[in-house]
Amino acid sequence: MCANLLCSHPAWAVPAAEKTAQQAKFAYDKGSFDEAARLYFQAWQLDTTVAGWLYSSARSAEKAGLWDDAAERYQAFLKSPTGAETMVGQAEAHLKDVQNERVKLLNRKAEDAADPSLGYRHALKATLVAPDNLQVWFLTAELADKAEMREEALAAYKQVLRLAPAASPESKVAAKRSAALSGTSPPLDDERARRDAERAEQLKRDTERKAADQREAARLERERREREDHDRLMAASQPRPTKKRPPVVLPGETSFPWGPMLTLTAGAAAAGYGGSRLKRALDDEATLRDQTWGALDKSPTKLIQLGYVDAQQRAKDIGDRKVIAGSVLGAGGVAVVTALIWWAVRGPDDPSGSVVTVAPTTDGWMAVVLCQF
Repeated sequence: MCANLLCSHPAWAVPAAEKTAQQAKFAYDKGSFDEAARLYFQAWQLDTTVAGWLYSSARSAEKAGLWDDAAERYQAFLKSPTGAETMVGQAEAHLKDVQNERVKLLNRKAEDAADPSLGYRHALKATLVAPDNLQVWFLTAELADKAEMREEALAAYKQVLRLAPAASPESKVAAKRSAALSGTSPPLDDERARRDAERAEQLKRDTERKAADQREAARLERERREREDHDRLMAASQPRPTKKRPPVVLPGETSFPWGPMLTLTAGAAAAGYGGSRLKRALDDEATLRDQTWGALDKSPTKLIQLGYVDAQQRAKDIGDRKVIAGSVLGAGGVAVVTALIWWAVRGPDDPSGSVVTVAPTTDGWMAVVLCQF
């Protein structure tokens, strides 16, 4: 119906077509898809150079459920998409969906028909829409068989044998019914024989390809082992690395663990200083107590000569000194422990990173300590 409308149009038709297209868009936006499909189609009839209107009419018909109109207009658009080439892919996808819906609708009509002959006619229309659909052909054959339409049933069963796998239930039923309708034993179907030959050839190719893949995998594995053997031989031929020798002490040089020794000395000095300061603070604290609460413990009636403010100030000073002395003592103790651990874990060839070099000068001898950590 669309093809015979592709003809020239008078000049007055262009403005009318644009106005009709605007009305169609308004109807589409309102959700009146059947009206939009009609108006878009009228606009395209007035100006067939605008293929986009034909696409919009098909799309509106699809949304309205007008499957036959939608399919017809999509097909017409795909024949001449001038000016709307970018919509070709969408039109093809939509046409496929529309055809599927047409097949579903025709199948429902065929199954719901009270008369098998009427159902056969609906199913036959579905085969025109989907000529390679096995289930559609099987339904067509069954309905023709029920309607006792022998020739039609045989033709439909032949299509089922063409589409169905050899061992499928559809193929077995079709072969059995074809033999019963024709009054002969099930013939060896040429199409089935051809498919069996193709399957055998494909199986042969798959077997050959699998064998080739296995040979290639074996070759790669062999090359990998050869490379590993070559690498092991090369590694064995290389000279082995010599064991690290202890540092050589030249004449005039001496090696001594100055790092741990200096740390131990500094820690001991700090600990001793902190301990002495802490002992002095503790002595002063004991003296202050004897002058205050200690005096009252010995003689409750004795008058304390030291004022309360002075006692508080001396107590705060003694407390601060105790904190500082304790911190110094603790740091010194940590340094001593660290030095002892350092000394214990150093290796027999490790001079603890310290070397004393004695070199002569014009003024006499001078020792220079080089620390390397």
